[in-house]
Amino acid sequence: MICCQMMTRRVILTMNQFHFSVHEFFAADGTRVWVRPLTSEDAPHLIDLFEHLSPQSRYQRFHEPLNDPDPVRVQSTAREIATEAPMKGRGWLAFANLPGQPCAPVGGVRWARVEADVAEVGITVRDDMQNIGIGRELLRLTVIDAHRSGVKKLIAVTLASNRAVAALARDSHVPLTRSIHAGELYLEADISDEASIARLASEQARSR
Repeated sequence: MICCQMMTRRVILTMNQFHFSVHEFFAADGTRVWVRPLTSEDAPHLIDLFEHLSPQSRYQRFHEPLNDPDPVRVQSTAREIATEAPMKGRGWLAFANLPGQPCAPVGGVRWARVEADVAEVGITVRDDMQNIGIGRELLRLTVIDAHRSGVKKLIAVTLASNRAVAALARDSHVPLTRSIHAGELYLEADISDEASIARLASEQARSR
């Protein structure tokens, strides 16, 4: 399992012919955050991230009440996400050294193809680490990675009341279409423009 100690050396991870440099940045409160690709061994990290979500955050993320979820279901879903076929999409995990919990998973993001050049994106940040820029950085990284993998449009569906995700989407600096149906917010982001992606990559480089 790849830990924070390894990530601080900016290792290059080779996964299915893709090469990723570990991304590091400082959150708005000064916390140092490391981001690396999701691996097949990360189910325990995904479960830890889920356990640090409030019932409201779980509802907004998964669109169903998960106050007391079946542990078997949680473990099975985490394994499924961690072992998803790489050709379908890619995921990333963010880590930070927190009091009493070194190398704690603090956020995650994943994009998965629904068509050849269209992918759905999902993002999660644990409750005590929200509103300090981690979600924005994860989304920026995902937009760049999906674009470089041939994706031209990212889509997301969340509750219309989820203002945090709506704000993240607005801050992504790519053309965005929004619509609301039956209490759910549908977002479509055009990530085909090279100039927009270049600006995001420049912002990402400055955040290190």
